[in-house]
Amino acid sequence: MVRLKGVGKEADLGLLTPRTPILPCDVQNFILVSQLGHDCPRFPRWAELKKFNRVNKTVVLVVEGASAYDLYSQESACPTLSKMELRAEMVSPYSYNSSIVEELCAVAITRQQKKNLEKKFGKEICPEALVTDRIIKVLRSAFSITSVPRTQTEDVEQRISVPSTDRFPRTDLLLSALQLIEEGYPLPYSKELGDRYPDYVMTKDEYTEVTPSSPMWALDCEMCLTRAGNELTRVSVVDENHKTVYESLCLPPNPIINYLTEYSGITPETLKGVTTRLEDIQKDLRALFPSDVILVGQSLGGDLHALKMMHPYVIDTSVIFNLTGNRRFKSKLARLSMEFLNEEIQHRGAEGHDSVEDSLAALKLVQLKLTKSIEYGDAVLSGLRDDTNTSNTSNAANGTTAVYQEHNAEEFDDLKLEVGPMMATSLFKHITMGKRAVAVIAPEEKLAEYSTFVAAAHRENKNLVRTETTNSNTETIDIACRQCKSSNFTLAHVILGDDEDITAVDTWLKRIHDSPPFNSLFIVVLAGSHKSFANGACLATVKKPNLRLKPRKAD
Repeated sequence: MVRLKGVGKEADLGLLTPRTPILPCDVQNFILVSQLGHDCPRFPRWAELKKFNRVNKTVVLVVEGASAYDLYSQESACPTLSKMELRAEMVSPYSYNSSIVEELCAVAITRQQKKNLEKKFGKEICPEALVTDRIIKVLRSAFSITSVPRTQTEDVEQRISVPSTDRFPRTDLLLSALQLIEEGYPLPYSKELGDRYPDYVMTKDEYTEVTPSSPMWALDCEMCLTRAGNELTRVSVVDENHKTVYESLCLPPNPIINYLTEYSGITPETLKGVTTRLEDIQKDLRALFPSDVILVGQSLGGDLHALKMMHPYVIDTSVIFNLTGNRRFKSKLARLSMEFLNEEIQHRGAEGHDSVEDSLAALKLVQLKLTKSIEYGDAVLSGLRDDTNTSNTSNAANGTTAVYQEHNAEEFDDLKLEVGPMMATSLFKHITMGKRAVAVIAPEEKLAEYSTFVAAAHRENKNLVRTETTNSNTETIDIACRQCKSSNFTLAHVILGDDEDITAVDTWLKRIHDSPPFNSLFIVVLAGSHKSFANGACLATVKKPNLRLKPRKAD
């Protein structure tokens, strides 16, 4: 059985409201769990595959030149695709100048995996690792990020240069694109089927590439409850020297129902005579922020939503500090401040919080961590294991011990946005390690893209990977129909021609669906097109037997 989880439901193509699409790496995780089960390096956050140990075969059809919009507009002519159990919108890799081949086949290495590889092979060359820079590409798809022109020597120096106050690059603490989505940060998705944040603005029109010496500014907002919900009433910004560089009150456009004084510190007298509106604050901040500024805060996504602004470079203290060993349970800023800074904040009772005090506390926490290590203050990275099953996790506040599952430890230790290339392993290497047969069928130009990832699996399991070069989409489907009967994992790659559309994909899928045995998993990846920035889609279903009840015998 397959079903959408919370993140997947927000990307469901059945939604008429604006959707939050999944990423191609989400599709990769779903593919891996179908083949590896509990040994999957990361479990999919958007979909669940129940009883994955009973999956007979996994068949993936990658389609270039087809988007979610194509499916949406011609759904009535695609009966097979329309009956797929999972149907989620996906960010097209072409929107950030990447390749669907790399996105599906380059499995990111976590920090712990990287350390293990470096122990085995040293820090210079790792024959088991590949190189990818796709994380920065994902953010470039959403934000206009330019690289500052530098000579090669200057570029290397800039990338490795770390301020004397930092023991490691502050870029290691930045939330990745995936984490920004998971934490609910507003991102400027490019979608033909709707825009989730139509009235939000960027913090800058143009950003420069973030570096280990980029400035860090802490931000905190206070809100009051109006007829439209929580709206901004105060914003504070503090720089690295602990100087308040911006402070402003804001008059909400809607009538205030509750000042929430015990939290916001705002009273009717506070806003008396205030004429500053949200638009004025947005204009001020856009002019004030440096183009590579790193914004720091506690659950900063809520503050950016209050400001109705979007920003690519974020350090979130609620993510980089963890006291419980479970990523789902976050500690409040006041507790983190007392625990690590020995400073009491938010102690004014009914007078509420102080946004300058809160932003400064968050900044001090990040500065403290930068003087220690990436593991400092994080119970997950420092040794404890995360458990996704709440029934196995006891309340840390009661001093009891939690039971953690080893295979989930690195699920949340995702690659952060680093400056420069990142390490990855091959999808096919992961699959063949379990002695599973793999078949890759694609036209010659695409098979060349897969060759690097196939070669990584060939080194140890050469006989388990089979590749087939084709001259047409019809030939690709013909071979896929044969291969999926014997291979554990079959990947067929097609490119829609000028005379083909999404209805051809529906026909191809029906043919492939009839070939392997029951309980085979089918995944269709509509990768989008080089010609447009339309989002793609991921569809999946399990082939099930047509159960028929035997006729009841007459008495």
